[in-house]
Amino acid sequence: MYNALLCLIVSSVNWLDKKPIYDEPLANVRSVDTSFTADTSTYLGSRVIYYNGSIGANIPVVTYDTGTVLYQADLEGGTWVTLGYSDGVFPLLTQDFLLSLPLSFRYKNWSGKISYTHISSHLGDGFEGMIEDHLSEAQRAKLWKQESILNANITLVEPFNYSRDVINTALSYEFDLRGLEFRTYGQFGYANRMYPDTLNRWFVGGGLEAKYPGFNNTWEPYAAEDTTWNGDVDYWDVSGQLGFILLSSADQLFECRVAMTGYRGSDRRGQLLGRRLDQLGIGFFIR
Repeated sequence: MYNALLCLIVSSVNWLDKKPIYDEPLANVRSVDTSFTADTSTYLGSRVIYYNGSIGANIPVVTYDTGTVLYQADLEGGTWVTLGYSDGVFPLLTQDFLLSLPLSFRYKNWSGKISYTHISSHLGDGFEGMIEDHLSEAQRAKLWKQESILNANITLVEPFNYSRDVINTALSYEFDLRGLEFRTYGQFGYANRMYPDTLNRWFVGGGLEAKYPGFNNTWEPYAAEDTTWNGDVDYWDVSGQLGFILLSSADQLFECRVAMTGYRGSDRRGQLLGRRLDQLGIGFFIR
């Protein structure tokens, strides 16, 4: 009896499946994927163009199938980088890291997860140059004079210490309506450890995604929206994507998307936390 039960459990376990059973929101700016976007926003009173890149993946480690419910333990990691542009080079402005341990489930059209996530932020060596490029002639002359008196370089930007460990839960539901595939979701989290430790530790959000699978055999249009209240800056952030998903086969290993992107809210890059940001861009995404 014991051996039969053990064999049943082992036969229901899969290692290193191809895809996670819970899909991260498409429009949330902190969803882990691999992407490259060209973006524009206003900074220090000027319209600037910069580039955001991310490298990340959610790796399903073990999946357990009860016959009605799927359970999965994952390993998730990623990094986001922001690059400027100056005289033919792309200086690194900011870099954020994420490492997460999610536990997920799927039951029919429902899926969800609970995860423990670490996020930290680092200042790139190109940020100093970007700030100096935006100085007026009078400000630049004053800086040079001070440096010559001190016989040393003056640092214009000090790194902002930003890190947090977050307990995050999410739940989503998928349904069809008039030939469209919809997905709605909600999520909230609490930072049990954070720096600066004086900020509010809660966040809550949700969103809606729609796909038109019957449009074309090689690509399908989609739209996605996410709204999140971040307690650390006490501000509502709204982000969206409008584009199409590239299709190769029903069992394709990766999902590739091309989309216009928009974001209005507080800057989620830790070095710029709390700065109001109105951002438009276009990008390529892989997950």
